[in-house]
Amino acid sequence: MALEQGAMNAHALVETIEKSSEPVRRVLLLRAALRALVYVIRYNDWPPMERDWLRQTQAEAVLGCCRLLLGMQCELVFEMGSRTSSHLALLDLSRLYRRFVAESPIHSATGFGLQSIISAAREDVSETISAIQYASMSDKRMRSMDLDGAIETDQFLKPRFWLRAPLYKGDVEVISEMVEVSLSGSIFRDDPRFAFFASWYQGMLAGKPLDWELQRRIATEIPPEIWEAGIDAVAPEIARIEAEWESGREAQEPRSPEYEPNSVAHLFDYPLSVSGNLTVAANSISVGFEQFRAETGLNETPEFLQPLEAMSANMERIAAIVGEQVRSSMTEQALREEIGRLMAKVAHLEAELAKAKTDLDLKSKPWFGKAAILCSAAAGLGTAVWTLSGDEIGAKKRMETLAEYWEVGKGLFNTAPVEGPAPKPQLPPATDV
Repeated sequence: MALEQGAMNAHALVETIEKSSEPVRRVLLLRAALRALVYVIRYNDWPPMERDWLRQTQAEAVLGCCRLLLGMQCELVFEMGSRTSSHLALLDLSRLYRRFVAESPIHSATGFGLQSIISAAREDVSETISAIQYASMSDKRMRSMDLDGAIETDQFLKPRFWLRAPLYKGDVEVISEMVEVSLSGSIFRDDPRFAFFASWYQGMLAGKPLDWELQRRIATEIPPEIWEAGIDAVAPEIARIEAEWESGREAQEPRSPEYEPNSVAHLFDYPLSVSGNLTVAANSISVGFEQFRAETGLNETPEFLQPLEAMSANMERIAAIVGEQVRSSMTEQALREEIGRLMAKVAHLEAELAKAKTDLDLKSKPWFGKAAILCSAAAGLGTAVWTLSGDEIGAKKRMETLAEYWEVGKGLFNTAPVEGPAPKPQLPPATDV
């Protein structure tokens, strides 16, 4: 009965996907293939007679699947006209699948997972859905996954969430549990050579993808012969690309190690709240400067206010890391570095505000009084400092300093010269001599 019900669901899903527009169909197939990967990376209660052979073959199969899925993702995200990268990966994976079927006496969940991924790349909707359903029935621990419901729900995703929505249905706790079940007992947990792919897949399962530019570079910059040589050749190439990508980010904005926190663990206790607070703070700064420029007619931000304006970008990056990426050593390091850059700007702002207290030339500027518009942006900064600081004493001290400077700033702004012509001097009344 369960098999008949599954066949009915599969038929409906196939019809739904086939009737979709070409971009939507590709997204639905890709998300189905990403779900199928779980059956390739897991050990799936392999029969003892096959276990040794399957473990030897699995690394090659997992690498081939990751290469293919990365290529398919990047072709969608970056709207690549050419599909050369995924086409080559598909050819190699298809050869491996034929060998797997020929040498394996039992068509396990691993084989069905491979079949589903290959079929998705070929845009064979029927084979993609039926293979993933058979894989689910072959893996005892994953039978509780509502694959049909998840795939059916995908069709209602808005484009901006196509590759940012979790691959499982449910609330945050349910999704976290399903991600853990998916990765437990898998090559991603046991083989350090697959560290990058483990982070990549965990992010896709949870709807928190890694940086897309990093994914694009790994998908397109590793030569085919390196991929074909196996994970021992690919892993060092990935490490090189990651190092170059990170150094490129640092070149755009150097690190400030002296301001980097020792720990960012507290930010992952309530990641959505942290991300939301920082997003609001960043927006208050951006809106404040838009209003300031509209009121003053200035094309360039005054030098003493530039640190505050620049903080918005740092806050947005921190919000994205906490809210969209899975916690890992790489994520935590990226957070420490970005918080260090933000706090360096806070220190710069403090110094600029301190100088403003005695800068008579600055106070004589006709626009100076209108800088009071930015006091709400400073309040957003205060919220961000409190949110990010794990050291409450340090945060309190910094907040008091900022509050002092901004109170002084408001006093300066309010006493700025009044715009317009100077009043005429009053002469004493005329008297008769």
